[in-house]
Amino acid sequence: MAAEVAFTPVSPTNNQMDFPVTGSLRWSITVTSGDEEIPEDAFTYEVFLGATSQTMVPRAGPGYAATLYTPGDLQVGRTYYWYVRATNGEVTATSDVWAFTTVAEGYPSAPHSPDPADGATEVAGDIALRWSPSEGAGSEGVTYTVYFGTTSQNMTVPSGGAGITVPHLTPPQPLKGKTLYFWRVEATNDRGNTTSSVVWSFRTMEIDESLSSGGCVLGGASPWAVLPLLAGLSLVARFRKRCGGN
Repeated sequence: MAAEVAFTPVSPTNNQMDFPVTGSLRWSITVTSGDEEIPEDAFTYEVFLGATSQTMVPRAGPGYAATLYTPGDLQVGRTYYWYVRATNGEVTATSDVWAFTTVAEGYPSAPHSPDPADGATEVAGDIALRWSPSEGAGSEGVTYTVYFGTTSQNMTVPSGGAGITVPHLTPPQPLKGKTLYFWRVEATNDRGNTTSSVVWSFRTMEIDESLSSGGCVLGGASPWAVLPLLAGLSLVARFRKRCGGN
């Protein structure tokens, strides 16, 4: 039985328009032969790169062992094409040809590598949204704005979601269970130039609503954070009994 091979361009994604010139090409490969999955570290690779799809030349390999390659000589505002060939001695496969364009001069690179990962499921309701920050030339003095919502068309900026100087944000209220959420991040540098990430999504796990709406959370805050503010000791005791505190 012939092996089934699937390549994925991890970074840049295919047709990404704002890849940093200092960035690394990353890919993954899934190979199955019958019921057996062959691990990607069983393969070596050859990486091809060029300014047109007709002029791609080998830049790494054959025999290159990593699934990451840093060109080191990309130019700003240029489109590049690339593909990968993989072999383990028995199976040889070639990816599709992918394309990307480097970020324009003076613009920050796009935020990337979201956490939760794009398409993640069974995500907890109290997570923080995290991403890898902009990098390279044009990313000086970057601040971030987060857009968040339950459809890709109704994303809005949550409280505290604008002018962020760190690459993470905790949603201002507990998330609902079994709900699909969408989000993206804009990076704006000190010149006022803005670059947006792609839209990401994740789905939350089933959440016991009594833990978030049954009196054990006040205004979106943990009861243990607000207990010192409660005046009556008897009220504190009732909270502890109801919410399982010690």
